[in-house]
Amino acid sequence: MRDQLTELLTWYGPIDLLWFDGEWERTPRSGTRRDSHGTSVPSLRRSCSTTVSSASVTTAPPEQYIPPQPLAETWECCMTMGEYWSHVPGDEKYKSTHEILRTLVEVVSKGGNLLLNVGPRADGSLTSEAEVILSALAEWMTDNSEAVHGVEPGLEAWQYYGPTTKRGDRVYLFAPDEPRDAVIVRGIPVRQVASVRLLGDDAPLPFTFRTTLEDIQLYDPSGELRIDVSALPEADTIRVFCVDLDPGLIQGEDRL
Repeated sequence: MRDQLTELLTWYGPIDLLWFDGEWERTPRSGTRRDSHGTSVPSLRRSCSTTVSSASVTTAPPEQYIPPQPLAETWECCMTMGEYWSHVPGDEKYKSTHEILRTLVEVVSKGGNLLLNVGPRADGSLTSEAEVILSALAEWMTDNSEAVHGVEPGLEAWQYYGPTTKRGDRVYLFAPDEPRDAVIVRGIPVRQVASVRLLGDDAPLPFTFRTTLEDIQLYDPSGELRIDVSALPEADTIRVFCVDLDPGLIQGEDRL
C-alpha cells in the first residue's frame, strides 16, 4: 500500500482526495501489520511532493441511503444507479432519474456531496440505462446547477415541505413533488422578500404574505410566504424556486 500511495502521490500531479475503501474493519490499535501501515499515511503524504488536503470525508455511513439529519463533519453519500457497484449483466434494478435527482437535492440540502457510481463494461462503454440517467442529469444541471454548486443548507425542515439550499440572500426551494395551487414557506422575514421566480426563468411569480395580527405591527415580522403556481404548466422534472431576500425592503413601503 505504501508503494502504491507513493507512486500515486508522486507521479500524477495534484491530488485532491485520498479515498480509502474498507478501513472500518479494524482500528489502529488492533495491532495488525496492515493497520500499523495505515497510521503512517499522513506522514507519507507530507513526505511526497504533491499537496493533498488533510480534511477527512465521512462516506460510510451513509452509503446507499440518505442520513435523517445533516452530519457535523464533511460527508458524502455514495449511491449506485443500479443494484451493484460494478457492471453486472442483467442488472434490472436501476433507479429512476427522478429518484436520483431527489437524492441529489436532499443530500445537498443537508450539506453533503453525492457520489453517484457508474459501472462501465469491460470496454469502458456504459449501459443504455446509465446513459439515459446521466444525460437527464446533465440536462437538469444545465438549468439548475446554481442551486447545487457552492451552496449551503437552506431552511429548517418545518419551514418548507422539501429540500432547500441557499447562497447569500437567495433561497432555493426544490419541488420533488409537483406543487398544486401554491408553494408555502413558513417562518421567513416576509417584508424582506423581493422576488420569487423559477430558476432559469426571469418571469416573476406572484406571491403574498400572512402573519399573525400581533406580528404585522413589527418592524421585521416573520410569517408565511405563499407563492402562486396555479398558472404554471405541469413539469416533467424537479422544479427549483428562487426566493430573493433584500433586508433593505423593510425600510420601504409596507406591503402586508
